[in-house]
Amino acid sequence: MLFQVHYLPVNANQTESRVQGRMEGLIAHLEQQFSSTLPDSQISRLNQWDSTQPVVLTRELEEFIFAGLGAYELSGGELPILSVEDQGEPSIQLRNHQLFKSSRNVQVNMDIVLQGFIVDRLAHLMDLMSIEHYQVSLNGQVRASGFNLEREPWVTRVANAGDFGLKNQALGWSNTPKGELVIVVHDTAASASALSFWLAQMNVEEALQKAERLNIPVDILVDENGASKSYTSTAFKRIFSS
Repeated sequence: MLFQVHYLPVNANQTESRVQGRMEGLIAHLEQQFSSTLPDSQISRLNQWDSTQPVVLTRELEEFIFAGLGAYELSGGELPILSVEDQGEPSIQLRNHQLFKSSRNVQVNMDIVLQGFIVDRLAHLMDLMSIEHYQVSLNGQVRASGFNLEREPWVTRVANAGDFGLKNQALGWSNTPKGELVIVVHDTAASASALSFWLAQMNVEEALQKAERLNIPVDILVDENGASKSYTSTAFKRIFSS
């Protein structure tokens, strides 16, 4: 995972090396705990729980699942984070710091939420250090506070536009199989990143229809006859007209 951070320190202890060390440690910890590809992660152990009896969650795991369920609800329940081997619609519920599965075979895979969730946690780390002006980027997923939220350099080259002009927002982006660029702006990087990945699996027309129906702020950049063209949802236009 490649990350960048720009910030204005508020005291002499917030050196580049110290901030970098804390961020690297946090990224490694969260990836180890929540990646479904790692057999000893909390998510993997949760999926190994072969029962409908409730599972007591750690605070971190509960926050991660809440972030995933938030993106899941924004997608109208279509975000692919739950699966089940037997028949029936998979579901999970969180109550009193416990997780309940609708079936013992329900599997939870929130890898498409993980990068954005880590960005949100990095932003929280900056807040804990009382840093008010920062921009954090992880594999292109961005969170900013006090800084204008800028597109990543490679996004800027594609879009021929440099600055979103947004503050205190998150940006997530993904490429479609055809190379179009799907950009989602939202309050959290977890939602923005996951929704951009989900919409990027569709063709442009279908993605725009989904975004309109679900009120998702999305900008889709395509190459038409050698020129870049932008297709935006009403929610996206509303952000920039306000």
